[in-house]
Amino acid sequence: MKKSLVLYGSKPSKIMKDLLFDLSGLKRPEIYRFTAKNFVYPFEDPSKLEKWAGGKECSLFMYGNNQKKRPNSLTLGRLFEDQIYDMYEFNITDFKSRTEECFRKVPTRQISSRPLIIFQGDAWMNDPISMDMRPFLLDYFRGFEQDKMSLHSVEQVIVFTSNSPDQSIAVTNPLDTPRNVHMRVYHIDLQKGESALIPASSLTECGPRISMKLTRYREPDKLVKRSAEYVFKERLQMKKDKTFFDTVGQKKGRLYVDKQDLSKIALRKFKGLGKAKKRQYGEGKGMGSKK
Repeated sequence: MKKSLVLYGSKPSKIMKDLLFDLSGLKRPEIYRFTAKNFVYPFEDPSKLEKWAGGKECSLFMYGNNQKKRPNSLTLGRLFEDQIYDMYEFNITDFKSRTEECFRKVPTRQISSRPLIIFQGDAWMNDPISMDMRPFLLDYFRGFEQDKMSLHSVEQVIVFTSNSPDQSIAVTNPLDTPRNVHMRVYHIDLQKGESALIPASSLTECGPRISMKLTRYREPDKLVKRSAEYVFKERLQMKKDKTFFDTVGQKKGRLYVDKQDLSKIALRKFKGLGKAKKRQYGEGKGMGSKK
């Protein structure tokens, strides 16, 4: 389970405060929130951010700030071994909070629930930058991992929509072509369906509603990416003898042990537990006679 560090910049606007509050609600309780203003600039000098995230054991961070050159900027990033792995900066163009009147009647999310994540648009399969952004957003909002889960524990759907930028325009910087990402959150209403096992469902938008434009991004270093994506060779092999590997790479498993014969185990013998001596009669040795 990955924790996220939520913090504001030196000049956060009301829109950024409400935005960070709503996004942190999608990841609660895996968050650690700073309420004070912080003079931190992730793209220029991320040393403070790396120190705070490492101290709170957070591998994700969410940063919001409002400047004259970069108004209403949202920065999402990941860390690996207490260092910045990759991050994306977005300019918020449209935002509706969870507390809006149109979203108040929708039920709130339970802490134990996990969302479904859907990616719409051809940009997630064709554009190289969007293809790298897709696993990033999936890793950020998916929550804790589970092998099995109940259908009633899935209460929300997060939809990311993006279209491929116009490739006919020749540009030197890839970010000169706009990449707009629209984020919508829906609540799942389960109803009685035709089948007793499969209920009918309907979607109701519950907020937040976010439209943003990618302004800056930082790719992971090749060596750091190789070490972060390293998988133990034993994990790639087929499981034999019911063995498996845990998160730190230690081999564990079950061993077959034959049924043990406890009567053949050499135990320490005591006088009180020895066999009773056979008593002989008719040889001049009575019950209480002494030798």
